[in-house]
Amino acid sequence: MMRYRYSTHARRRMSERKVLRTLVRKVIQAADHTYVDTLTGYTIYLKRLPFKGEERRIAVSVDQNKDSATIVSVHPIRERDFVSRTNSGRWI
Repeated sequence: MMRYRYSTHARRRMSERKVLRTLVRKVIQAADHTYVDTLTGYTIYLKRLPFKGEERRIAVSVDQNKDSATIVSVHPIRERDFVSRTNSGRWI
């Protein structure tokens, strides 16, 4: 498995949202869906997991190439935002 670095933004958001690194690894390793964000070029990993007492879809945005990978953001994503991004073609 590739070694992932965490951006300052991702570390801050994980701290604010109380998201553990084990959860991030689980999303990346066993994603339900993987997309490319056509706006940023980031790879988006999505997985439904228990989060803060309910089943939520967690998104992990990764800036990656053949030599490195940086996790740039981690957050639960609302169903309407997921549908909007996939239907609009932003996530393909």
